[in-house]
Amino acid sequence: MMLLLSATGLRLAPAHLASNFSFHAGVQPLNGADEPHSRPVQAALDEQGVYLTFTLSDGDQLMMMSTAELGNWYSPERGRVCFNWEVQPLLAELAPALLEKYQRSASITDCLIAGPSGAGYIVPPLAPDLPRYLRDTARLCCAAGVSVATTYVADPPRRVLRQLARHGEGLDYLAGYAVVGRAPQTMIGDCAVIANEIPTVNHIWASAADTLAAVRALIEAPGPRPRFIGLHLFAYRTTLADVARFAESIQDEHVHIVRADTFLALAKQYRRER
Repeated sequence: MMLLLSATGLRLAPAHLASNFSFHAGVQPLNGADEPHSRPVQAALDEQGVYLTFTLSDGDQLMMMSTAELGNWYSPERGRVCFNWEVQPLLAELAPALLEKYQRSASITDCLIAGPSGAGYIVPPLAPDLPRYLRDTARLCCAAGVSVATTYVADPPRRVLRQLARHGEGLDYLAGYAVVGRAPQTMIGDCAVIANEIPTVNHIWASAADTLAAVRALIEAPGPRPRFIGLHLFAYRTTLADVARFAESIQDEHVHIVRADTFLALAKQYRRER
C-alpha cells in the first residue's frame, strides 16, 4: 500500500489505534510558556570516539503520539540517557496541543525528530513531486521545533539525496527504517544524511537483548575513529529502559550516546575537518 500511495503522490498519516483526535484537534496549545529543548547539546569532538544515537521507531503513527510513545515517555528512565523520539510533524496542524505536551515536558536528553519520512509517511524515491513534500515537511518541522528527520530509505538514489539537501531547508537526516544493503554516510553541501546501521531488514523483530548485542558488536568492531552509529529501534521490541540499562553497562570512556542533533552536528564537523 505504501508503495502505491507514494508513487501516486499521496502520503499517509497512520491513524490505526489512535484515539481522541477529535478532542486533540480542538485543544489550543498554551504557546510560549517553556522553551522546548530543541537545540543540540554542544559537545567537543572526541577523535577516538564512537558516537551512538538511539531512535524509537514508528513516530509517524498518531497512536504513538496519543500513547506517550507506547508509554516510554512516562518511563522513569527518561532523562538518564540521550534518546530520539520520532514525532509526526503534521501534529503542528492536526493536534498542536498534543505536540506541545512533548515539547514542554522534554528533558535535555530528549530529541524530537520527524518520523519517516517527514510530514506524513512516504517512501521518498517513489514520490513524483518529492521537492513539494520536502518543502511542506520543512515548514511543519520548523513549526514543531524539529531539525532532524528520519527518511525511510537507508541508501536512497543520488537524486533523492540532492533533493533532501536542496529542499529540506536546513534539516539533517538519519536514513533508514531498516538497512537492506549499504548504510552510507553522506554530506551534500551542509546537509548530513547518515544511514542507521541497525536493524537490518531481517532483524527488525529481534529482541531487545539481540538488538543491543549487535550494537555492542559494532562498538567493539575494529575500524577508523571517530565512528558514528545510528540505531533505529523497533518500538514494539526495544524500550527506553532497555537502552538506559545498556548505557549503564558501557565502561569505555570513548563511547558516547548523544541526541540525534548533536550526533549529526559532530558528524558534519568531522567531515568538514578531515
